[in-house]
Amino acid sequence: MRQKSERYQGAAAKLRARIHGFATNYLRAISLRHCSTVDFVAHPHPGLVWHAASCPDASSTSTLELTFQLDHRLGAGQWIKSALLGDLFDPSCHNVCTAISIQSRFSVLLMSFNKLILPEELHDYMLSVSLREAEALKKLRKETACIPERAMQIPPEQGQFLAMLVRMLGATRALEVGVFTGYSALSVALAMPPEGRVIACDVNEEWTGVAKRYWEKAGVSEKIDLRIAPAMETLDALILGGERDRFDFAFIDADKENYPGYYERCLTLIRPGGLIALDNTFLDGKVIDEGDDGADTKAIRSLNQTLHTDERVELSMVPIADGLTLALKR
Repeated sequence: MRQKSERYQGAAAKLRARIHGFATNYLRAISLRHCSTVDFVAHPHPGLVWHAASCPDASSTSTLELTFQLDHRLGAGQWIKSALLGDLFDPSCHNVCTAISIQSRFSVLLMSFNKLILPEELHDYMLSVSLREAEALKKLRKETACIPERAMQIPPEQGQFLAMLVRMLGATRALEVGVFTGYSALSVALAMPPEGRVIACDVNEEWTGVAKRYWEKAGVSEKIDLRIAPAMETLDALILGGERDRFDFAFIDADKENYPGYYERCLTLIRPGGLIALDNTFLDGKVIDEGDDGADTKAIRSLNQTLHTDERVELSMVPIADGLTLALKR
């Protein structure tokens, strides 16, 4: 049993190391770049939970069992846990010596993830040669990193990408659905000319209170019109007020169940040649998890299918962060 236990511990250690590397890259990919390490032990704000067990009874076969789940407050999906426990770690695998084959199968999973999640070194290189982050944006990102809902903030490279889109459009009027602590709105406002205006929709005064401080520090508070109300109400009011085809750009990053409604309203408000950017259209991979029939997942899946056949727009889904869909109004 001692030899078997040692083999088990060795296999578990190897798996743990592989998962540690994946988890670190995943956390970085969802903009938690302040995390220098990922712990596998329980603490008030766990990054993930690790559990490995085997049957100590010599008369029974040993089974490697793994639970891997990022904290829901960090924005990770249950699909990771389901994939590992169901598809990846087949309950029929009995002997610890099969850990090597299990590890190989896990490597395949890692390879598929890394098409979207860059290795840490390459991600760092990308930022080192391309990121031009204003000081106000950098400080806002660091402050937001200290709150439990920090994963709701877009990564800096996505903010810079949105800013470039706004400049390419020559946008002077923009909509934002979902503000959080204001990083994306600040990115867009900084990219606009002095006469540029952003109508920003949110319902949370605490988070937008942080946003307003940084908008003021960056000197763009006059450009951003914050509307504290359900976004549907704000968008409907704009349509009724004669604002159809009057906006150049819209960024949607709010409650996922209402994405279809947000999209239709923004499409009405955006001018021909204007652009809508929809965040989280991969939804942490839940869109391809057949076992996930949650309201958010169904809404994003449905919208993705609608967009695919929507002749009113030109379409591109970009694998940046958690998936960014661009719809250019014809």
